[in-house]
Amino acid sequence: MFRKAQMVNELTYKSDAKPTYFNKEAAIGALLPIPIIGAIVGAVVGGFIGKKRMEREASEGKTVSENTTPWNKDAVLGGLFGNVVGDIAGGLLLVVTGPVGAVAAAAAVLGGTALGAYVGGKAGERQQAAEYEEAKKQTIVRNLSRNVSPEVASAVEYAMEHNKNWAQDIAKERMLEQSRGLP
Repeated sequence: MFRKAQMVNELTYKSDAKPTYFNKEAAIGALLPIPIIGAIVGAVVGGFIGKKRMEREASEGKTVSENTTPWNKDAVLGGLFGNVVGDIAGGLLLVVTGPVGAVAAAAAVLGGTALGAYVGGKAGERQQAAEYEEAKKQTIVRNLSRNVSPEVASAVEYAMEHNKNWAQDIAKERMLEQSRGLP
C-alpha cells in the first residue's frame, strides 16, 4: 500500500486502550438506518471493523496531526445519535399536533442531527488535540530512550506525567539566588 509522505506536524500516537468490539464503529453501525440487515448486524460488523483498527493502532500506532478537524467519527456518531433523538421528538410532535406540526417535526429531526454532529465533532477535535499532545510526549520519550538512555527517558516521562517542569524550577531558583546576590 502507498503511504502518504509524513508531514512535519504529524506524529505517531500509541494508545493504551485495549481493542474491544464495543467501539465507535459498532455504535455507528448500530445507529445507521440500514434496512434488511438492521442495527444488530450493523453493530457486529462495525465492532469487528473497529476492533481491527484498534489492534492495528496498538501495534503500529496512529498518525496524528497538529491540525484538528470537526469532520471525524465523533461527528458522524453524534449526528446519528442526534437523528435518533430528533426522530423521537419529531414523532411525538406529529402525534400531538397532527399534520400541522409536520414542519416542527422536520425541524426537530434536522436540528437534532445538526446539533448532535456539532457536539460530536467538537468532542472529536478535543480528542485529536489530546492525542497529538500525548504523541509529542511519546516521541520525546522514545527518542531519549534510543539516543540517551532508558533511565533518562523514564525520568522525563515521569516529569511530564506529573506536570513537573524541573528546568523551569531550577531557572527560577537561580534567578532568586542571583537577586539575593548569591553566586
